[in-house]
Amino acid sequence: MVIFTHRRSTPLLTMHSWIISGGCQMLRWVCSVLLRPAGGSAVPLGGSAEQHFTEAVPMEMAARFRDDLKRLSCDIRARNVGLKLPYVYLDPATVEDSVTR
Repeated sequence: MVIFTHRRSTPLLTMHSWIISGGCQMLRWVCSVLLRPAGGSAVPLGGSAEQHFTEAVPMEMAARFRDDLKRLSCDIRARNVGLKLPYVYLDPATVEDSVTR
């Protein structure tokens, strides 16, 4: 493991070898997740088109759940209007449906 003592005293080659060797594998993963393009194959929570039920009651409950998610998303966005740093982490529109499966 490479320990950097001072930012100006570390040779560029040492930093490059640390990055390539896997010493910062988690950092690379985090950067790839944060910098990936938005959208793509991501489906927002409650936005899946799959139909798992055919009975009336579960279909109504699923529709109510989607309506609740839309209302919650609108409430969160309304609260964030005046904030310098909006809090969007629990907004159903930004949570992928895949994390719930």
